[in-house]
Amino acid sequence: MGDPIRVLCVDDDTAVLEAIASCLDRDRFDVVTEPSTQGTLDRLDGTIDCVVSEYDLAERDGIELLGAVRDEHPELPFVLFTDAGSEAVASEAITAGVTDYLRKAADTDQYTVLANRIESVVRKRRAEREDRPESRYRRLVEGAVVGIYLIRNDRIEYANPKLVGIFGYEPGELVGRSPLAIVAEADRDRVAAALEARERGEIGEFQYAFTGVRKDGARVKVEVQGGRIDIDGDPAIMGVLREVDDRRRREYALGALHDATGDLMGAQAAETVVDRAAAAAEDVLGFPMAVVRLYDADDDTLEPVAVTDAATEALGDRPTYARDEWFPWRAFDSGEPVVADGSLSDHAASDPALRSALYVPIDGHGTLSIGSPDGVFDDTDVRLAQVLAANTATALDRVASETELERQNERLEEFASVVSHDLRSPLGLARGRLELAHEDHPSEHHDDIQWALSRMDSMIDDLLTLARQGEVVDETTRVSLASIAEAAWREVDDGAAALVLGDLGGIEADPDRLQRLLGNLFRNAVEHGSTSPPSQAQEDAVEHGSTSPRSQAREDAVEHSSTNNRPKADDAVEHGSTSSQAEPDDAADPSVTVQVERLANGGFAVADDGPGIPHDDYDRVFESGYTTGEGTGLGLAIVKTIAEAHGWTVSVTESDAGGARFVVRT
Repeated sequence: MGDPIRVLCVDDDTAVLEAIASCLDRDRFDVVTEPSTQGTLDRLDGTIDCVVSEYDLAERDGIELLGAVRDEHPELPFVLFTDAGSEAVASEAITAGVTDYLRKAADTDQYTVLANRIESVVRKRRAEREDRPESRYRRLVEGAVVGIYLIRNDRIEYANPKLVGIFGYEPGELVGRSPLAIVAEADRDRVAAALEARERGEIGEFQYAFTGVRKDGARVKVEVQGGRIDIDGDPAIMGVLREVDDRRRREYALGALHDATGDLMGAQAAETVVDRAAAAAEDVLGFPMAVVRLYDADDDTLEPVAVTDAATEALGDRPTYARDEWFPWRAFDSGEPVVADGSLSDHAASDPALRSALYVPIDGHGTLSIGSPDGVFDDTDVRLAQVLAANTATALDRVASETELERQNERLEEFASVVSHDLRSPLGLARGRLELAHEDHPSEHHDDIQWALSRMDSMIDDLLTLARQGEVVDETTRVSLASIAEAAWREVDDGAAALVLGDLGGIEADPDRLQRLLGNLFRNAVEHGSTSPPSQAQEDAVEHGSTSPRSQAREDAVEHSSTNNRPKADDAVEHGSTSSQAEPDDAADPSVTVQVERLANGGFAVADDGPGIPHDDYDRVFESGYTTGEGTGLGLAIVKTIAEAHGWTVSVTESDAGGARFVVRT
């Protein structure tokens, strides 16, 4: 049957107890004797497999003892072995639920019969227990290839053989101990905080790694995964633990570093980046003592900017290093990691709380310093620290680029505002003097002067727009593309062109900038696609830098070079589009028809049936200053700037009618 059967024999007669103990096979049975019924109940500690009792006892009879045992251990086998052999006693015992009933005899064969009866009832009980689900689960847990544990009230309540073996203990040795007893000192605060948070229910499932300590003091890298459960109304933590090899450790850490990189890239300031990098060294790499230093070019020093609490507590305030002082400078200048272990006397004397330290360069920005009080760093530690440092450098590069871009935008805005003010003042004076001169001495040259002044106004407007519209769009709203298009059309409609809108739906955008984008595209189509004489609207458009009041619109085709037979607006309607704008005079074809359509994969397009754009100019048409006529050449550059500020792209191709088609993909 495996382990010996532990039998508790109860009898007032010590001679009988001695006889039973001596006659039962010691290889099969472990016999414990007890002369009192109260002592019997005290001995039932869960290790007894069977109770053998006399009926006639001084304190209470065997049936009463059976009832007391059943109250606490309802399934424990109970054999009545008695001199009181009567049918009445047997019937009472069976009614009370005795497992077996056996009368004493004069010969020693009775002990052989007793042994067989005991063995039979215990075998039956064990088989029943093995067939129960909880028994099957226990066998699975006991034979699991990973460590399984249960923690309750800050103590290890259960640890399976695999977990015990990982840490070099004997079965049962970890039960009752604090779980921090198997955690390296450097990780204890972090693991303790995590256990408390889980027991309070602040977090559910968890997975993390830490450095464990074996019974012999050796270190072992492990990872745990589990969650909170309730046992009899009390909170507990149950989980699995496995030893982490180098490959698995790298996979786990790289996955966690990937998540941490998102936090780094989301930081808006260098100080936030390095704070998060130090936190990642602690939380992801498992090294609570970490310092990030940034290079100060003015003083030629490495300044401690982010220091973990554990580093401050163990090492005190971290120093600023002048050039060539200490290991961080070696890493910074060489661009390679530097490992300093306890064998280096200068290092050990400086930071006695550390057994070893790792210094990793952050690509010209500074260094990441990691300390360990427990052991030296292996190749995996170094590689993972290099990944963290590289991600930190990328995040710092991004912050520096955005900061410089903001400065450039501020300088550009300041320059544009100054130029606008300084140029508009003399333009206003010139325009006023021109009016006086025209009243006193009218001249055909005054029109040319007026055109030149208007052109300068247009250039100033477009330069200011180009400077301001390129700022990244921080906030967008869901707007009706058709409504924005109608508003933009009203600003450029000359009464001779037609706008055709399809089912456009909504779009996430800055409404003002979207209207400016559409307005520039509409103006480009109207001014360069019209064959009618310039209208008042076209003359007003001079202020936006596209046309000359001295020449016909046909001659002003800035970015178009060919003519074609344009379809009537009615034709566009027949193809499924509708116009929300008033059509031009029914007696005349529109000078140009502009159509806005929604793209199936996101975005919209603006197409016209004007003369089109040469294919060779598709790549140049959005460049600032590009023009084939007398415009400022900034209208389409502004379109591209606004699109990119939204994170969109814009391109040009030929429309179905042979004109221009501008495609904006969102």
